Amino acid sequence: MANPTENLFREFAAWTDAALATPPEEAAAFCFNLYEYDDAYRAEIVATSRFDRDDPEWAVDPIFFMPASHLFPLERLPGDDDWQRALAQAKELIERYLRSGNRSEVLRTAQGVGCGFVDGDVHVLWPVT
Repeated sequence: MANPTENLFREFAAWTDAALATPPEEAAAFCFNLYEYDDAYRAEIVATSRFDRDDPEWAVDPIFFMPASHLFPLERLPGDDDWQRALAQAKELIERYLRSGNRSEVLRTAQGVGCGFVDGDVHVLWPVT
């Protein structure tokens, strides 16, 4: 029987591989933006032209290189409004991808990689401090 966590990571890794296949040349950093919907949380990957760990606005003006309709779904349980669980799950997936993803070098050679809800704080996941 397949492990649901492993299946989710395989799907996330394939989605991330596709997104990072042709990153824009001017990309300095990447941010995994999270959105809340009635049925799920969803993620997108954007590139930014700058990165500054001390400036929380570094990811505000992204360079989009992935169709907005191509968002990755993160499960939302019925009655679940725990956005912190969704954020933790997304961070875990991204950190694992940074360690072992096929195109992880694209992220690891960037100045920074972050993750967060579009209306919240960006958590810097790379470089690790």
